[in-house]
Amino acid sequence: MHFLQIDINNHGQFDGHFAFQIKTAYLLSDVTNIIGPSTFLITFDHVAKNLTVPQICVIAVRDAENQDPALIGVIEKYLKMCKDMRAMKHAPNKVFIAFKDFENTLKKALESWTISISTQSKNSGFKGIFELFEENTFAFYHPTNETTIPDKAHLNVLQVLSNKAPLNAIDTSIWLMPLTFYTTEIYECDAITDINLISTETPYLIKCLTLTNNLFASQTELTAIKQQLANEILPFKTAMEEWALACRKGSTGSECFKNKVYPTIKETQDAIENNTIIKHLQIVDAGKIAISLFMGEVAPPTLWKFYMLTGMLSKEDFENLVAEYDNGLPYSLPVILFIPDEAPLERYNLTVKIEEIENLKITVAQNSFKKSILID
Repeated sequence: MHFLQIDINNHGQFDGHFAFQIKTAYLLSDVTNIIGPSTFLITFDHVAKNLTVPQICVIAVRDAENQDPALIGVIEKYLKMCKDMRAMKHAPNKVFIAFKDFENTLKKALESWTISISTQSKNSGFKGIFELFEENTFAFYHPTNETTIPDKAHLNVLQVLSNKAPLNAIDTSIWLMPLTFYTTEIYECDAITDINLISTETPYLIKCLTLTNNLFASQTELTAIKQQLANEILPFKTAMEEWALACRKGSTGSECFKNKVYPTIKETQDAIENNTIIKHLQIVDAGKIAISLFMGEVAPPTLWKFYMLTGMLSKEDFENLVAEYDNGLPYSLPVILFIPDEAPLERYNLTVKIEEIENLKITVAQNSFKKSILID
């Protein structure tokens, strides 16, 4: 079973939600690919400790519009000084000492910034995910619009959305989507929510699994849970893989879901609830959260529209993808929508919902954190 997730730029508001999706994917899947801003948080502690002051400054300047103007001014002055120092073959001793004093002062100012990001990563549930990395089975990438990338840390978003990358995800992946996917801007009509009413003409979202506490599990616990569940949920994983392939064949996806996937749900839910480690985690008050997984299918333009409206895909690329789809054989994309268990499954206005989310009170660490910058 293969999972695929492209995060959206969310200014820190959905970090915990995406971390939950990622950890869920790790527990249930054979192959998972994560592309997006989450990669910044997943890798930050391991990358930042090796960065020089100039490298950190370049990152901050790249996101200047979201940073303190005074800090950006100081950084720009420092970067100019770096350029001037490089131009001098042998800088006078007084000039060099003055430069290093300035650099050390700036370094202390940047330390609070890096600490806030590290705190945000930990509080949002990303701690320990980096250690779970395994090439070709559990991997994460920075998103890019560049077609030629010199390293393995980036993936082109358009290539992913057009089913050309990653190589181990082509034709086989099930998309993991946040609750902001099910909106009036994306869905033209309500999705079918009754397994008995599924049709090939209408998108459907069927409540299947409910997961709790995974967000707070440690790296060691997650690995142990995954190993314990592997054989118990094998029928579910096999059926889900068949479903993903059937969706790509056109009208056979919904039949596969009804006849192959859905019959495995109860057994899979029981295996999760009876897992000894998960049971232990459920007694912790801080971990008493529940997220329901709604599984269904959508036409590719529906998913592409979501990424266009959230800024991950240009309008021109969206229109090209739709034109190519219209001229080819029909197919669908399997999706899993993550919804808080106490929340109703209903379409809402995306703009209004985003405004509501942005107005929510969040922790001081989150308020002090500017997350949209990416490390190349």
